[in-house]
Amino acid sequence: MRNMKVSGKLLFSFAITIALSAVIGVVGIFGMGEMHREAQDMYTVQTQPLPDLAKALEVMQRIRVGLGNAIISTGDTEELESVIANTQARYADFEQYTAAYMATIVDPTATDLFTQAMNAYNNVFKPGVIELTDGALAGLPQAELILLQDAVRPSVDALFTTSSRNTQNPVPSLAQPPQPIHP
Repeated sequence: MRNMKVSGKLLFSFAITIALSAVIGVVGIFGMGEMHREAQDMYTVQTQPLPDLAKALEVMQRIRVGLGNAIISTGDTEELESVIANTQARYADFEQYTAAYMATIVDPTATDLFTQAMNAYNNVFKPGVIELTDGALAGLPQAELILLQDAVRPSVDALFTTSSRNTQNPVPSLAQPPQPIHP
């Protein structure tokens, strides 16, 4: 390098600078392509399914309101039958939206957590709602119906908190769901 002319030294330095710039540019282009793929994946896997989850939560809230309406409508058979019909229709909606959302979950931990929540729905919440509406139709006193509603409440709360919890922490209330009062 000491024996090179100044023009040779300048050319060599510019060649190194150009080569480094080219390497950085190529790495940057590949990085941008990867970012694009990740953004597409985030949209299709995480963002696009959110309306299904939101609809499922909305339907669950409507079922909860139906529970209150069933208690209020005790003794009014016509109104109770309307509440029960609406609730049964909402079961189908809830199950449709949750199935659509479940199909989009790719993380095994999130799948397990969602499965636990659906088990609480199928094993505690839905039978509890049926028991409550049947009790209202049978003319149980409102105080007993409120006790039935209180027995179902922890599983409902667990369903709602599952969506907001960190998937690294299992939901303890789903591990052993509460049992309805009347066997």
